[in-house]
Amino acid sequence: MPWRGNRLTGAETVDQEWAARWEIWNAEQTTREMENAVRRNEELMAWGKTLQKTEDLPLREFEAVRSDFEWEQRKLEQLKQDLEVAEAVSQPEIQKRIRYAEQRTTIHQKAYMASQHDAERLCPGRSPSCLNPRDSVRALEITMRIEGITRELGSCEHEVEERKAWIAQLPEGADEARRLAQIAIDDKEREMALTTRSKAFWVADLDRI
Repeated sequence: MPWRGNRLTGAETVDQEWAARWEIWNAEQTTREMENAVRRNEELMAWGKTLQKTEDLPLREFEAVRSDFEWEQRKLEQLKQDLEVAEAVSQPEIQKRIRYAEQRTTIHQKAYMASQHDAERLCPGRSPSCLNPRDSVRALEITMRIEGITRELGSCEHEVEERKAWIAQLPEGADEARRLAQIAIDDKEREMALTTRSKAFWVADLDRI
């Protein structure tokens, strides 16, 4: 950030000096916050793994593979229905899409059969219907999302407090730096409000499972 350093060196007033100091400090903070976000995501992934019951993993995999296979079957069936009512000019393209869908369905069917065999071998006498809905892949994904948002909000609160503390140490006359820092605080608080609403949505979604 040499140009920011040049602005600091060339500052002629207290206001200019602290405006330049703000840009340097804020750029450094932004870099640290991005690094922290990467670390939080890594920690969240590790935390999410602790939620999974190892003995249920073959059933979870079978559940996910079955869902994918059923989705491919529905898409293929829809294409066949589309072909029946399509105009002649559109039929060659639909037939091409059907051939591709048939190939995908065959691949997913093989994966489904292999996954079913593993589930029956590793979890004898059990099926996905035995699993607690709150332990489903969907529920775990939502739980991790909520946890991630909670951690993000905590980090945002810390970032706001750091910026407020930075404003508090400004000398008299550093009006531009104070204005820029307050804008950053306002932006961060708006982001937190949106994130809080997003968290409420996911909590309600999890309650419906």
